[in-house]
Amino acid sequence: MADPKAGTNTLRDVELAAYDENGTKMDIEIVPSKVEATIEIESPKKDVPLEVETVGNVVFGKAIKTINTTVQKVTIYGDSKTLEKTNSIKVKVDVSDLKNNKDYTVSIKKPVGIREISEKTVNVKIELDNEATTEISGVKLSYINLGNNYTVQATNENSTEVSVILKGVESVISNIDSTGVEAYIDLEGLTEGEHKVKVKVKGEDPRVKYEPKVTETKIKIATK
Repeated sequence: MADPKAGTNTLRDVELAAYDENGTKMDIEIVPSKVEATIEIESPKKDVPLEVETVGNVVFGKAIKTINTTVQKVTIYGDSKTLEKTNSIKVKVDVSDLKNNKDYTVSIKKPVGIREISEKTVNVKIELDNEATTEISGVKLSYINLGNNYTVQATNENSTEVSVILKGVESVISNIDSTGVEAYIDLEGLTEGEHKVKVKVKGEDPRVKYEPKVTETKIKIATK
C-alpha cells in the first residue's frame, strides 16, 4: 500500500511471519496467513492560521469590504524543521473583475515539505463596497538585498521615507496607519554608485491596494 498518513489507518492483507529469538524468520505455516490491522500513526504537527491572498483587482470603483472563511486554522503535519518555519497556510482567491459579492470554494494546497493538512477546502465569502482613497505619509523606506560590502546613502527625502496611497473601503483604510504598511527598494545586484530604483510597497490587509506615491527614488551605494 502507499505510505500511510497520520491518524488511524487500516492495513489489509498484512502477511504474518514467525521469528526465532535471534530474529531469524522461521519456515512454518501460520493460520491465518494474512490479517487486517488498525494502527495509529503519529506525526509532528502544528496549528497555524489560514490566510487569504487576493489576486487581481475587482471592478473599477469597488473594493473588498470583508473576507470571511469557514476555516480559520488548520493542523499541518510534516518534519519538525518544516513546521518550525511554517507560520501560516495561504490560499489564493482570484477576484479579477469581481463586481458582486461572491462565495468561493478554494482548495488548500500543501506547501513543499508539508505531508498533510487537516482541511482540503475552504469556503471564502467576499463582500464588496464602494472604493475610497487615502494617503499615509512618513512611511520609512527600507532596503533589501544590499551586498555585505556596501552601505546606502540618501540623496533626497524620498530616499528615507515615502507616502503611500491606500485604496479600499472607507471603514477599512481609515484604520490603517504607517505601522501596517511596508515600503522598500530591492538593491540586488547593484554596486557602488548612484542608482534610480523602483519603490515597492505592501501591507498586511488583503482587502487593500497599496501604491507608492513616488514610484522611483535615487540612492547612492558606497563601499564600507
